[in-house]
Amino acid sequence: MEWICGVTYTHSGFCLRTIDGNQAEHVRPVKELQSVLASEGKHTKIRGNTSFADWRELSTEETDDLATELGFPTGCNGQSFYKFEVEDYRYIIPAGVLMCAMFRPFHGIARYLFAPQGLDNLCMPYGNCEKPELMFFVYLRRTTGIQEEKAEGILNTLSWMHCYPSARKMWNSVPEHARLGLLDVTLPTGTTQFVGNGQLLQDRTVLISEFRIQLLKTQEMPFKSFSMHTQTIEFERILHKLENPKQYPRQPKDNSISLRDGDWLLTDEEWSVLENIVVRPGRGAKNARRLLNLVLQKLSQSLSWSEVSQEKWDKSIASQFLSRIKADGRWEQIISKLAEMRA
Repeated sequence: MEWICGVTYTHSGFCLRTIDGNQAEHVRPVKELQSVLASEGKHTKIRGNTSFADWRELSTEETDDLATELGFPTGCNGQSFYKFEVEDYRYIIPAGVLMCAMFRPFHGIARYLFAPQGLDNLCMPYGNCEKPELMFFVYLRRTTGIQEEKAEGILNTLSWMHCYPSARKMWNSVPEHARLGLLDVTLPTGTTQFVGNGQLLQDRTVLISEFRIQLLKTQEMPFKSFSMHTQTIEFERILHKLENPKQYPRQPKDNSISLRDGDWLLTDEEWSVLENIVVRPGRGAKNARRLLNLVLQKLSQSLSWSEVSQEKWDKSIASQFLSRIKADGRWEQIISKLAEMRA
């Protein structure tokens, strides 16, 4: 993780000024925000429900305390942090992490997000119905990475941002804050169901490094032209899976995969053992853990590849990875060792 000191404008557009753990300063393109905020080490899985009305911005003193705990200098913060509570945990989420959850895929959307009237230059909805059609003004896959036929959740989100006042204000707030040298976003109206990962700090506080919104419900009224728009926004295809299971024929769940309290995600300890099986001698280990997590999620939950991940290359790479480890016998070793560790 790098600490964001501010937002600056260069010949290539808005950029992030950051400091790494060695106190070295960098200038990063905003499209690299996800990698800038990615935390290393052991992660804590998070899930729950929260209302944005309950979120509060961290004070200057609280932000300085956080910087000190993470090993960064104080007094040079250029990013807002928000806090909220779910059950017995206090969560802290950087504005950048929330932006990556809202504006997907961030690496492709960023150029429009930080540009004047970017949302209108990207797409426009038409039709007063529950889910209006979106008319795009760009070559979608080439310029943003969005595969329209596989990105229902992203299309739902963009439609919501066009048709609801607080969601549109949220989009427009990003370049306004950037002009002030800040990475921040105005919170929308709604209650959200989320999952993700974070770094456990002191006193049952979790610094969120990955935030995935699954469902957002709002009581806010849409703009008059879109008065029939649904108030339930599916960031992921949860309702389809719950209400219309016959629409999506699925392979049965692979019950041979042992879960940890219902969770497929590998812990650091589990990966340290499985890495010796997954990574063959002389081959690099890059992305191997991520690919195995995708495979475990897909097979244990009976999901399609597009439901597991909306990243551009995950489907083909993870599918090839699964075929290889099944063909050479590694898959049987993996599920056997996993069952042993999770017994």
